[in-house]
Amino acid sequence: MPSDVPLYRAIEKYKKKSYDRIELLVYKGEKDRIKEFAKSRGKSLNGFITELIRKEMNSSFEQNK
Repeated sequence: MPSDVPLYRAIEKYKKKSYDRIELLVYKGEKDRIKEFAKSRGKSLNGFITELIRKEMNSSFEQNK
């Protein structure tokens, strides 16, 4: 049975090349609450946070025109 290590390394290399990472700190228990809220909206935790940031940035941009 072939090892998944080469595949894992290729995925990590792609992510490192293609994405920036942002660390977000929340109080204990908040992550689970946010994650469940995102799930109730049909989003992943990352997708939910990213969407909120984009909406806020677009709204701010439109207000400053």
